[in-house]
Amino acid sequence: MNKNKTILLREDQLHLLAERVSSIVYHFCSFASCLGICKDNQFILSHISRGTADGNINKTRHYLSLTRQKSHKLGYSTNGDVRITLDGDKLNQRYSGGPVDYWGNSMGKQEYMRQGAERGHYDPTQNRTENEDRIFSNDPVIPNANFYIKRIDILLRPGRDGNLNPNEVAVTQEILKTGFQNVTFVYGDEASFDAQNQNIINNKILFMNVAPAEKHEPYKSSIIRALSDLLNVVTCYEHDRSQVWPVCRKLLKDYGIGRHLVQNYGPQYLKDLENDMYYKTWFLSDVFANTQNMIDTLRRDDKTLYIRGMRLFNDYLDKRNLFDLKDLYRYKKNIANKASRGEVSGLNWNKTAQILALTQLDYDPEGPSREYFGGAIAVVNPDRTSIWSVIPQEREYFVNDVLAGDPEYSSETEVKFEKYLQHIVKSNISVTQFIDFLSKLKVNQEKKDEILGWRKFQTITVSPWNYDHCHYLSDNDQKTVEQMLSGD
Repeated sequence: MNKNKTILLREDQLHLLAERVSSIVYHFCSFASCLGICKDNQFILSHISRGTADGNINKTRHYLSLTRQKSHKLGYSTNGDVRITLDGDKLNQRYSGGPVDYWGNSMGKQEYMRQGAERGHYDPTQNRTENEDRIFSNDPVIPNANFYIKRIDILLRPGRDGNLNPNEVAVTQEILKTGFQNVTFVYGDEASFDAQNQNIINNKILFMNVAPAEKHEPYKSSIIRALSDLLNVVTCYEHDRSQVWPVCRKLLKDYGIGRHLVQNYGPQYLKDLENDMYYKTWFLSDVFANTQNMIDTLRRDDKTLYIRGMRLFNDYLDKRNLFDLKDLYRYKKNIANKASRGEVSGLNWNKTAQILALTQLDYDPEGPSREYFGGAIAVVNPDRTSIWSVIPQEREYFVNDVLAGDPEYSSETEVKFEKYLQHIVKSNISVTQFIDFLSKLKVNQEKKDEILGWRKFQTITVSPWNYDHCHYLSDNDQKTVEQMLSGD
């Protein structure tokens, strides 16, 4: 065979070279990430929302970052202490990919470094390419990781006291007990790690007596907030507010998210998610403010929720012929503009109106941020609006919350008072009646704030410029306010 044989490609075949990764590539990651890969036998991919450049590079919404350099000191890998060697040829069989210059052509890394050096931020002697490859995928996970993994190398570095980090040892022990133990090699020095030689310390580490590895326990509020941010960004401006939760409930069912929440966290999570959705605003800057944090939180706290949530998100984008968050923002802005105050005929831009609203405790109607109500719930007709349509999540806790405040019963007995509270819960008393009840209830102000979900009723001033920052209980309520802001 002639090794110097020249192979000619047609111009329309050149993309085949660009859409492949190298035959051998490396993935550097943390100890915890490696354990997750080994336990679940899958790679969880990053989402392009991580940065503007990602969207310019990727042809798909998800990617796995790789490097062509085995040394952890060179290129993209920086200082990773876990290196997974992958079969690039097998990856190429099922996925597209290729070399990446993250900073792009017009603003290449070399140019970036040069400009940075002029500003005093970078040392020009450090100019070097990143040697990064990426695998691209439209799905957030690559299954069957064992099909692609050739070996796993782990570097355990002694600390300043000369001892190994006990948690890193514990995680390494768990990795050595997975199905990847035969291709995992543990090193105690950097030179051996880079050389991938036989100076391994697997047995020494496996039999060290250390405490179990630390487990990351997700905060309930973080998961609820991340899911509600995801649901809000896909539903806002596309459904009547009264239909938002039914739409969300169907999405949670269709993608197995609701079932996962109930099975792994309890049924109360679904109720809490519904309550959190209730207070979401449709002010676009608020809707999109937490999208990156939402994605990162789900990926960090619950990989199953991340995978299912991203599949929901991707399907939503595909159905609307959108690619990324920039497309989605323009799409939502267009919908919002069509339904916004600018296209509501008859608004008097010099007119204001006062309405009752349930606001955050720290909202100051006279303060500099008075134009932004922070998710205030507008109560346009307090005499005819049931309090439980405003604070539905407090209904089942209402009696216990009031009694926990040690109220003074005056002439009423405790038994009669509790029956009266039960009557309030069962009946749809109006917001006006409820406010009157709270004013007469002899408990401290903190307890009253808690009963209202740490919010307060107060009068706010709305104008054609800001009335749609409020959350309205129905479209009719919003139309009523628009009528108040119309005419002379």
